[in-house]
Amino acid sequence: MQGQLKSDCGSVVPLIDPIKHLEGVRFVRDPTRGGLSVLLHDVANETGFDIELIENNIPVRPEVASVCEILGFDPFVLACEGRIVAVVAPDISGKVLEHWRSIRNGEQAEHIGVIVKNTESKGRVTIVTPMGGRRFMNELEDEPLPRIC
Repeated sequence: MQGQLKSDCGSVVPLIDPIKHLEGVRFVRDPTRGGLSVLLHDVANETGFDIELIENNIPVRPEVASVCEILGFDPFVLACEGRIVAVVAPDISGKVLEHWRSIRNGEQAEHIGVIVKNTESKGRVTIVTPMGGRRFMNELEDEPLPRIC
């Protein structure tokens, strides 16, 4: 197997420092242990709110997606070091994204979804697919894969 796959390790300090004091920043965490899935399921379970993600907006490099497909891994449960997931008020999301996109390791920052208060369900994480369908994001069932740094 050959390719241009490179480590995503990096400091999160440049991503957090400029936004940590902004009014409207509700939550910031790195998706290192258990990836995006564990992080979002933790938020959904703790708050009781549903989370809706837009699959096309979640930045997964093509080479990562290819390796995951070959090996049968879900990229959303893999550690993603040097990245940040933030829950922010809608009126500051543009400002946060603009800042992140201007610095190293933030170039691919995206608005990946919304938090929804739903009285019928509690704490679900769903993904809106490119075709407009919906599916549940898988929860990590075993221990996360070890990180190799």
